[in-house]
Amino acid sequence: MAVKSSATISLSCVVDVWSTTRYYLLQASTLAKPSKPTTKPPTGGWTDTEPTYTPGSTNSLYFTDLTVFSDGTWAYSLVSLSSSYEAAKAAYNKAAAAQAAASDALETVSGLSVGGVNLIDHSDAFRLVATGADSFWLAADELEPNTAYTLSVKEVVLEAGNAAGVTWKLVNWNNGSVHDSGTLDFTYGRQVRHFTTPATSGNWELHLYAGISGSTTGVTVLFNKVKLEEGTMATSWSASPDDTRASMTELEDSIEDLDAEMEDRIIALIGSLGLSEQFASASDFLDAVAQIELIRSDLAQTDSDMTLTFNRLQKTEDGLDQLFSSFTFGDDGGTPYLDMATSDSAVKMRLTNTRLAFVMGGTELAYFSDNKLYVTRLEAVNQISIGTSANGFLDIVTTPTGVGFKWRA
Repeated sequence: MAVKSSATISLSCVVDVWSTTRYYLLQASTLAKPSKPTTKPPTGGWTDTEPTYTPGSTNSLYFTDLTVFSDGTWAYSLVSLSSSYEAAKAAYNKAAAAQAAASDALETVSGLSVGGVNLIDHSDAFRLVATGADSFWLAADELEPNTAYTLSVKEVVLEAGNAAGVTWKLVNWNNGSVHDSGTLDFTYGRQVRHFTTPATSGNWELHLYAGISGSTTGVTVLFNKVKLEEGTMATSWSASPDDTRASMTELEDSIEDLDAEMEDRIIALIGSLGLSEQFASASDFLDAVAQIELIRSDLAQTDSDMTLTFNRLQKTEDGLDQLFSSFTFGDDGGTPYLDMATSDSAVKMRLTNTRLAFVMGGTELAYFSDNKLYVTRLEAVNQISIGTSANGFLDIVTTPTGVGFKWRA
């Protein structure tokens, strides 16, 4: 018997990926995004070596992938912008900006000068009632030439009339010339103005007007806590030395008046009791008398006046305490320094000729020096962003499982 058989054989050609090569093109960021190449290998500046970022460069890096198949055909992927190159560029720009900001801060702090002494008398509260169209308060005179001054005021109140603000002027009394001027607003909250007297000789005065200069008729202005001091930093308000001395004198006078009045009353009491022969003086009587409450009742009003004087003195002393607790000058191993802090704070700033440091509990946390910022420890709660709105941002963010990097335009 003959056996017959048959079979079917299928032949197919499978096209596979033979190789993949990435090409890079570095060009100016102002140019349009390049098109993908049309030749193999590509021309027009494309290279298979990835360029490294050059500090300060503003170029953009693009890439495309060339895929070669087993049948000899090939194709390019869409051209894309290199995110790693952009991140490196953004990081460099951020670091350069931070260094520039630190340098500016150090230069600003190095240029600060602090005076502290108030040059204006009666500065606690001064009411200026205009008597004409150009009424002013001569707040300070005989200012030093070629000297920086800082004017600060806690509150300016318009009590009567109409005015858009208050004019201040730096005037030479000798000839009436105005070297500098400006305005203060009617508001609660400290306002600060700076000016420098000319190097030329003259009797320089600070004028504060009852409104806008030339239009002060009918205007009444109240100045609260005004201070003029040498230097470029505004410090807390304190009374002028003359006002402080006046408060001390007023206290001494009140005490002397109290002593004299007390002695007169005791002598009168001795006479009314017919005891003049037994007690030749008030002190003798006070040593013997047991009923001192009779004298205290007569002195109640005088005692009240004395309490008021003590309160005014305490207010002046509190201003001095606040000033001297904020600034401390010292020397550390031959290096002079200025410490700045509030009296109840463990953190302070220490300024020397070479650095600005932040100190807590005697330990230096960070400082600016040699155009650099040094920090012992940096902790960010949510994220750190590096970049600009023009170039985009690289965000370093915290997540429940760790930290992530995110690029955003």
